[in-house]
Amino acid sequence: MYCYVSEPVPWSVGEPVHCTIVIPPEQAAGFPFARVLGPGWVVRVDQIPRGRRAGENPSGEERYGVAVAFAPDVTALAAVQ
Repeated sequence: MYCYVSEPVPWSVGEPVHCTIVIPPEQAAGFPFARVLGPGWVVRVDQIPRGRRAGENPSGEERYGVAVAFAPDVTALAAVQ
């Protein structure tokens, strides 16, 4: 699962983690669940460049991309409607 964060993370690729990722309410409608939690490992860490081209950060704020591959025993929680 790839997500954006506003501060650098102290993780490196291949590092095992136990984390929770919450899908923002405005994006949850297009997702089958609202929250994912459990063990996994980091597969990617990027600093998102500032700019207006595709894949860049137009907001001007610091942003980082982090990809976590969750283990098979991950817990996915649905949003309550």
